[in-house]
Formats: sequence, structure tokens, C-alpha cells
Amino acid sequence: MLHGFMGSPLSSHALADYLNEHGVAMHCPLLPGHGELPHRMDGVSRRDWLQTAEEGLERIRPHVDDLFLMGHSMGTILAAHLIH
Repeated sequence: MLHGFMGSPLSSHALADYLNEHGVAMHCPLLPGHGELPHRMDGVSRRDWLQTAEEGLERIRPHVDDLFLMGHSMGTILAAHLIH
């Protein structure tokens, strides 16, 4: 599950907990530069976000039989990139 621009995994926490309680393994990485003050975005590029999303996918892949990608706002764009 990938959060949106300037968000954090905290914004997905309730849904992720609910799904996890119902047997769905979840991984919600924090994208670089997010979850903090806006100036933390300085020097962070879309390549950094894509790399983190790719690493998150590889982290959870060995632990699941079926894989579903979810995203909010910009996280949806990153998820779409992962399945191309």
C-alpha cells in the first residue's frame, strides 16, 4: 500500500490494520522525503520514490501467494509503474 504525495503510511494505517486482521499481509513503506516537513523533499526525486516502491514490492513478494497493489493519489501512480 503506497501513500500519496506528502503523506505517510499513517494515512493508510486504519485500512492496513483492518486488512491485516482479516488475513491480508500488508506492507506500507514510507516514501523518501514524506511524512515530515516539506523541506525534507529537497533533493528527493521520483526515482527515489520508485526505488522505494520497488523495494517494498520485493520485500513482500516472497511472503504472499497473491499480490494486490494499492495506492492513494501519487501512490497509485507508483503502483501502476510497478505492474507495467
